[in-house]
Amino acid sequence: MSAFPDLMISQVAGGVRVPVFTSQEEWERRLECERSVYDARWRMEREFKALVRTQCWVGWCGLCGEASEYSVARQDEPDLINLREELICIRCGINARVRVALELIRNRMDLRTSGVYLTEQASRPFVWLQRNAPSAIGSEYVRGQDSEHKLQQYFHDLGGKGDIRVEDVTALTFGNGSLDCVASFDVLEHVPDYRAALSEFARVLRPGGMLVVTVPFVFSYATTLVRARLDGFGGVDHLVTPEYHGDPVDGAGILCFYHFGWDLLEVVRECGFLHAGMALPWHPGMGMMDHLWTLVAFK
Repeated sequence: MSAFPDLMISQVAGGVRVPVFTSQEEWERRLECERSVYDARWRMEREFKALVRTQCWVGWCGLCGEASEYSVARQDEPDLINLREELICIRCGINARVRVALELIRNRMDLRTSGVYLTEQASRPFVWLQRNAPSAIGSEYVRGQDSEHKLQQYFHDLGGKGDIRVEDVTALTFGNGSLDCVASFDVLEHVPDYRAALSEFARVLRPGGMLVVTVPFVFSYATTLVRARLDGFGGVDHLVTPEYHGDPVDGAGILCFYHFGWDLLEVVRECGFLHAGMALPWHPGMGMMDHLWTLVAFK
C-alpha cells in the first residue's frame, strides 16, 4: 500500500501536521518512541480539566477564523469532563471532535466548489457547511412524519436553510462517483450494518474522494466490540450493557451497536477505499485535546 496522503490541519502560525496511523502496530511504535510526549499530554489534559471547570479557555477557532472561547459543561469532578465532546466554541457552537473533522476536510479541498455530503443535516456542523460550502448536502434517517417535523424545526432553529432530506446510509440515492467528500460524525456506531454504509460511501465518491468519520474508537482494541446486534425477528440482542447516545430532538437516546477498534481500517479498505488511517490531532491553542481519533480515507 502506498504512503498515506499528507494531511494538514488548520494553521495558527504555520501549519500543524497531523499524524495518521494506518494500523495499531504503527500507532504502538510511535507511542513507544514518544512515550514521554504522550504521557506529558495526558498529564496536561488532567490539569486542564480542573482549570476549565471554573473559567473558559481562550484560543483560536479555525472554523470561525478568529480568537474565541471554549467552554465545558460545569462538573463537580474534573474527571467527568469530556474534552472530545466538549470544548465547545462559543461562536460556532461546535465541539472539539467535529471541529477537527471539519478542519481536516477544509484543508484538503476547496469547499466553495466541492460536493460535500454530511449524514447529520439537523446539526450545527451542517449549518456551518451551508455557509461555507454552497453545494453541501445533508440528510437524516427519519421514521415517521412526526420525527421529520421535529427535525425540520430543530434544523431551522439552528439557522439551517431548506428541507430535511431523508436518506438511509446503507442505501444512498446519490449517483456513482457524484461527490467529493462524505462526512459522518458519530453515526456509524448506530448502524447495525455499518459495512453496507461504508460501501455506499465509497460508491458515491469520485476517485480520490475523501471520507471523514468520527466514531467511538478505542485505541487499545485490536478488534471492534460488538455491543448489540439485530436478532432477525425485529428485536435486538444486547451482548453487553446497553449504551445510548444523546438525541437532541427526541431525547430518548440512540442505541450504540459498536465501539470500534483498529480492524475498522481494514473494513474501510475492503469496502472500496485505497487509503485509510486514524488521524490524531492535538493542539491546545485551538481547543483540540484528548483522544480526537478521526477516520480519514481516500477512494
